[in-house]
Amino acid sequence: MPKLALVLFCTLLVPVYAQTRTVPTETPVRYHFGDDEHWADPHLDDSQWPIAKDGRVPARSRDRDGFVWVRLRVPVEKDAQAPLATQLSGLGGQPMAWQAYVNGVSVGGQVSPVMVPHSPVMNLPQALGLPGSTAVIAIREWYVPWSFMIQDANSPSVTIGNTALLEVTDEAVELRTIVQSVPVFAIQALLAVVGVLMLVLWRRTGNLESLWSGLYLIAAFNSLIAYLIATSPHASWRTSVSAITLVHAVNMPVAVEFIRARFQLSSRVFRWIVHIGWPLALGGEALSWLVLGSPIAVRIGGFAWFWGMMIFNGILLLACLREIYRGRGNRSVAAGLSLIYLVAILSTNGIALGGFFKTSQFLSVVAVGAMLIKRAWDSWMESNRLRGEVAAAREVQDVLVPTDVPAIPGFQFESVYKPAGEVGGDFFQVMPAGDGGTLVVIGDVSGKGMPAAMTVSLLVGTVRTLAHYTQSPGEILAAMNQRMLARSRGGFTTCQVIHLSPDGSLTAANAGHLAPYLNGRELEIENGLPLGLASCAAYAESILLLEPGDQLTLLTDGVVEARSNGGELLGFERTRALSIQPAERVAEAAQTFGQEDDITVLTLKFAGAAVGVQSA
Repeated sequence: MPKLALVLFCTLLVPVYAQTRTVPTETPVRYHFGDDEHWADPHLDDSQWPIAKDGRVPARSRDRDGFVWVRLRVPVEKDAQAPLATQLSGLGGQPMAWQAYVNGVSVGGQVSPVMVPHSPVMNLPQALGLPGSTAVIAIREWYVPWSFMIQDANSPSVTIGNTALLEVTDEAVELRTIVQSVPVFAIQALLAVVGVLMLVLWRRTGNLESLWSGLYLIAAFNSLIAYLIATSPHASWRTSVSAITLVHAVNMPVAVEFIRARFQLSSRVFRWIVHIGWPLALGGEALSWLVLGSPIAVRIGGFAWFWGMMIFNGILLLACLREIYRGRGNRSVAAGLSLIYLVAILSTNGIALGGFFKTSQFLSVVAVGAMLIKRAWDSWMESNRLRGEVAAAREVQDVLVPTDVPAIPGFQFESVYKPAGEVGGDFFQVMPAGDGGTLVVIGDVSGKGMPAAMTVSLLVGTVRTLAHYTQSPGEILAAMNQRMLARSRGGFTTCQVIHLSPDGSLTAANAGHLAPYLNGRELEIENGLPLGLASCAAYAESILLLEPGDQLTLLTDGVVEARSNGGELLGFERTRALSIQPAERVAEAAQTFGQEDDITVLTLKFAGAAVGVQSA
């Protein structure tokens, strides 16, 4: 508990402590590219070494071997309390390894490379006799070889003081860093939760935009987790590389598909080019970082990484700029994404952006996330509205499509209705006619949802009204056609009306619907235009006589157009062969083959006497 209080107290004193204990600003920081262990000698004449301007050591050239030595002198207070220790800071943000020397003695370092260097507190031997003297500090830095480096400088500084105080201060700095990162972590975690909710929305609506938007927000959070793992001082080089490579292998294709779905890009060329870019970049990155001892591997990997990143970020930037130019509802999202990919391109080309890179990435992700949340909310509300509409349409259809066919003396009916979705466009009616016969109506309205349900309600209402005035199938279709002319809204309706007499005589008229089957063969009846296409349409009647035992099968095109996984249609021949089966078996066969549209099957057998009714 006392140590925790001390850590919290030192958190507030970190800036002051750093100013009073680090190398004074007037002390020159000198550097030299190359590698020579003698450069750790405190008596070395380094007066000819370049002085780092404002203490900033320039980034090494990619044409060098990766080594750079830094030397500086730090006065140590005479009354400094032993035991003494030292700690480095300002080593930069590039992958590197390093080793520190004080008065020619190695005091510690990071032998294997790390993604982001962090200096621990390093104890100093008492034999150095540092109090009251000036310590000569030499830092040997080795940067991970990379063909295209971000031209960023580091500003090394050294702190020498009491070991216990340095350790507490180091813990305070770490705690301060954690506290400062909490808001960023919390915001991105919240966006990830929103991403999960978008996946739920996708499962509910089937909207691919919700799927990829959700995965994009989750991927942004995964990037943060991978960065924390990769930059941990306890992570090995392979662990860091594996974490970054793995998260990029997931996030980069997600970004591609997110932009394709969001901006409705259907170009296969765009998709394949950008999907070539990210594997090229990841392969080059892994090759360069995992085979550090091979200059050839570094060169090849760096080349592949550079062009892969340029292809990936360049194509996505162009897609975003195109969306901004088109001026559709995605302009704000495209602007935020454009900043992300522009910054990535600049960094890839070695342009140092400092903290602007992380800040712009974070702000862009937050902005895009906020816009996606709004879009998801609007989509959720729209889906609720549509569900209400579908439920209302379903209720209408339940009333209009009979579940039980009335008993008709001398005929045995079976009916099956299997909509492809919640609401279909098929309909059928079996009703008594005023002359003692029976009217059978079957049809298919183009479209789905509430519009189709309302059209069905109009047609069924029309048929029921007309049945009181005429029993002629041709006249009924002609009247239905007139009713539909101003209400089709670009669609149409196929329909077939049959009048059955108790003696088995049958009169049929057809408006573009599938012909009925009689005992397994297609009936050749007169056919007219679908309803709602032409005011002058006429519907001729066909007459035939049913024999006892005859089966008449009426169905909609959902049976014929059933499609297998391989794309094969059920077709007319298979339908003809199935037509002698009961209605339930015909519908099941079509549904098993591959239902794509509403399936309605109505069969009637003429028995010459009342034998009852069956409904499935």
